[in-house]
Amino acid sequence: MTEQELITNEVKSATDYQLIKMENETIMAAASIRPRNNQAVMRELLDQIEAYPSFAESVMYAKPIGADKQTGKMQYARGLSIRAAEAIAAAWGYNRIEQTVEPIDDDRVRVTATFTDFQSGRIWRDSGIVSKWYKDRYGKMVKHNDDRFFNVVLKAELSKRVREAVMRSVPPGVRSELQNLAERTVAKLLTNDTVQKIVDSFASIGVDLAKLENLLAKPIAKGWTTDDRVTLQQVFTAIRDGETTVGEVFGNSVAGPKPETKVINSLAEAIEEETNGTAE
Repeated sequence: MTEQELITNEVKSATDYQLIKMENETIMAAASIRPRNNQAVMRELLDQIEAYPSFAESVMYAKPIGADKQTGKMQYARGLSIRAAEAIAAAWGYNRIEQTVEPIDDDRVRVTATFTDFQSGRIWRDSGIVSKWYKDRYGKMVKHNDDRFFNVVLKAELSKRVREAVMRSVPPGVRSELQNLAERTVAKLLTNDTVQKIVDSFASIGVDLAKLENLLAKPIAKGWTTDDRVTLQQVFTAIRDGETTVGEVFGNSVAGPKPETKVINSLAEAIEEETNGTAE
């Protein structure tokens, strides 16, 4: 790099820094004039849940963590989803979310998400290392190709880091109230009439009815309870958002997706591709 190029880059960096500083100062000034109203925040979140059923269904995720040793019943880790974190950040106001990807070597990168609350001055950062290598169903180490790694794996990991940074920065009361509101709303939405919708959603990512019945340890003919339907909806959210994978939840021997079903988001497309590649 020539001396002139170095000088140009230094000037650009200084200019960018000044612009960010001015922007931050403007946001902080606005935040000081309009103190945050937690009740208003919750009203906005409630309005979204009531107005957009698809959002209500995506607020919570559930990941199977193994069967209880005494009862044999599957246990789940549940939490607020990436979509919930985005909604909270928007309603919270006066904040900034930053994501960075830092190469470590040819096969590993460090991903970092930072949430800055300009009103409280609180900053939370969450980071981790992501590798191109992973274990397949036979325990063999396999390497993601660059396209999948950068466009799917990294994006999913960054989203999870953003969620963690946001959730750690807002009061527990906001999180628990949003969770309660979402669960009550979804319980009303997922009636017996919506069972087929749930089955079709899983079919779009290559999971057939038999796998769902096995996960719940209950055939559909015996009737799925409200809790069963809510759990399946939350598991679907976890897979769609990259919290877990089809293989981790159901094993890799899943049925291929229906040819007529169109998967509409990049993570789901990647899941479909992965499923087709392992369902041999």
